[in-house]
Amino acid sequence: MSASLITHCDPLFQAVCRYNRIARKGSGASLDYTQVRAEVEEMFEVLARTARGDIALGEQYRRVELPLIIFVDSMMAGSALPFAQKWSNNPLAFSRSERSGDEKFFILLDETLAEKKEGTDERLAIYYICMGLGFTGGNQPDYLRKKMEACAQRVRAYVDIDESAFITPASYQHTNLSNLPLPMAASLVPLLIVLSGLLLVVVAVNVYTFYSASAELTESLKAITAHNPATTSKP
Repeated sequence: MSASLITHCDPLFQAVCRYNRIARKGSGASLDYTQVRAEVEEMFEVLARTARGDIALGEQYRRVELPLIIFVDSMMAGSALPFAQKWSNNPLAFSRSERSGDEKFFILLDETLAEKKEGTDERLAIYYICMGLGFTGGNQPDYLRKKMEACAQRVRAYVDIDESAFITPASYQHTNLSNLPLPMAASLVPLLIVLSGLLLVVVAVNVYTFYSASAELTESLKAITAHNPATTSKP
């Protein structure tokens, strides 16, 4: 039985994602252009050599190799890597005498969409993954959405296109997803703090009011005593 084309190409997709993740984290300076270029070229050589050992896989890979090269060129040239512009000036596709790049990707995609032969849908899955990982070819979102929808109708057997599905379902196998209420004590603590604060304010206001009233009463008594000689005369 022939190996899966998607499984065969997965290391390449993983490598592109890893490079872009490093770039987004701002660690791209740690990557050397010459080394990365050599790694990617070697990866394509290994994929081609391995595929030739399986007649069916070899033919499938041969027909998606150029789209994959265009995909890698676009992702590397459009990344935040410090050598992105250098890659853009000398894409891998040039070594295949391909100058149209992004445009060629969608020409090949349309040709594949028009095919109905066995194995075509598996190749469409490769195009679908490339677009899903961010390849745009400079096209507008509406155009890309239509292309992905056209592919989605035929790649369900190869790609999980459920947008609500977990990316890593195994991580949730032993996770309780129930909406658990907070413990009673945890929910009462903030309320008790607020009530305590209000009580302190009320006590402080009452104490202040009492002393203010007492002071006024004392002053009034002193004034009355001062103006009433009978209270100051001796018997």
